[in-house]
Amino acid sequence: MAQIIEITITYHEADAARLAAKDLVTRHLAACVHIAGPVESVFRWDDAIQIEPEWRLTVKTQKPLARNVADHLIENHPYDLPGLVFHPCDCQPAFAEWVAAETAAPDLTKNATDT
Repeated sequence: MAQIIEITITYHEADAARLAAKDLVTRHLAACVHIAGPVESVFRWDDAIQIEPEWRLTVKTQKPLARNVADHLIENHPYDLPGLVFHPCDCQPAFAEWVAAETAAPDLTKNATDT
């Protein structure tokens, strides 16, 4: 059975989150991406406490593609330091096979604006 991983990352606005999600699915780097938000984030940046709305993506992909997904997200993210969190998961075999089939042939040349 395929090894599935979820990757979470946040964006400052819904449109940016939606574009990133569509881009990952278009490129077959993710089988699906959930968008939740706004969520409230509390963090320290530039030595000050910040409270900001963000949109959280949960990316479902195969574990062997995690580095490709991370590199792509970091390269195209508006934040100076996007926070990616990796969550290996156990899931039902049929779902794992679907994720594997949807991400079997990633295409880094496509992007969301091509569809």
